[in-house]
Amino acid sequence: DASILGGHTIPRKAASLPGVVLDILEVSGAGPGKNPTITFSIKDKSGNPLEPAQMARLNFRIAGPATDYTTLISEDARKAQGSGGQYTWTTAAPLPANAKGTWTVSLEGRRDLKLLEGTRKELSVRDTGMNKTIHFAVDGSPAQPRRVSVTTQKCNACHDSLAAHGDSRNQAENCVLCHNPTLVAGRGAEAQPVQMAVMIHRIHRGKALTRPYKVGNANFNEVGYPGDLRNCAACHVNGSEQLPLPAGLQPVAAPNEPINPMPPATAACLGCHDSLEAAAHAKANTGRLGESCAVCHGPDAAYAVNRVHAH
Repeated sequence: DASILGGHTIPRKAASLPGVVLDILEVSGAGPGKNPTITFSIKDKSGNPLEPAQMARLNFRIAGPATDYTTLISEDARKAQGSGGQYTWTTAAPLPANAKGTWTVSLEGRRDLKLLEGTRKELSVRDTGMNKTIHFAVDGSPAQPRRVSVTTQKCNACHDSLAAHGDSRNQAENCVLCHNPTLVAGRGAEAQPVQMAVMIHRIHRGKALTRPYKVGNANFNEVGYPGDLRNCAACHVNGSEQLPLPAGLQPVAAPNEPINPMPPATAACLGCHDSLEAAAHAKANTGRLGESCAVCHGPDAAYAVNRVHAH
C-alpha cells in the first residue's frame, strides 16, 4: 500500500500471501533396494489444503547415510496422490541395495503467485514453504539424526531469511543433503568443491582467500565478511567447530585442490586456511591411519581451535 511500511515490504513477506506449510508425516516401506512411500501434507497458513499440482515446485530429496551423506535421490512430487491436504508419494528410484542405518528425507515447495493483480504495481512473487526434514532407519536400527553443526537461526541472524535455488531451499538441514562430500560444481579446471563446510567457509572468507574460489558466475573472492572470522560460534553450535570431528565423516571431492580428496578435518580447515602452506601442513599430518589434527588442535591442546581463534 502507500504507507511507508507498506511501500517497503519485501514482496515474499507480504501479509496477503496465503503461505505454504509443508509437513512430512511418515516414511514407510523403507529398506535396502526398496522404494519408500512418503506421506506428507501441504496447506496454506490458514490450514486450507493445497494440491500438489498447484505447486510450481514440490521436490523430495532423500539422502544417506546420515553419518555423512554420499547418496542423493531427487524427485518431483507434483503428481502425488491424495486429498484434503494429505498425500502420498512412492519414490520412482529405489534406495541403494547396500543402504543401511539412518537416511533423511526433505521436502521443499513453492507457489508462484501475483500480488496487486490488475494494477500498475502487479508483481509475481514466490510463496515458499519452510523445508521440512525428517530421519528414518532403513535396516530396523534406531534412527540417528545427522549431527547438527549450524542452525538456520544462526544463518538468519545475519541473512534475515536466507534462501537459495529459487527460494525453495531455506533450512540448513536441507542444504547439507546436496552439499555433501561428493558434490563438485563446474568441470575441468573450473571444478570447485561445494561440500557444505568448504563452501560456506570459503564464501565467508571471501576477500581473505589466497586462491580463487569461483562457482559458476559467482566470484566469492569479492565477498567481504562484516564480522570477526575468528568467531566460529557466529555460525556453529554445540562446539561443532572443535576437533576431533565425529567418526564416519567422508573425504571431500576436490579435483583442483592440492589435496584430493580432502580428509574431513582438512577440508573444513582448508575452507578458510586455503594457502599451499596450510595444505602442506595438513598433508604432513595425515597418514594411512588418518588425520592427526587433534593432537595439536584438540580441545585441551596448545593450539586448540578455540585458542587460536580467540578474539
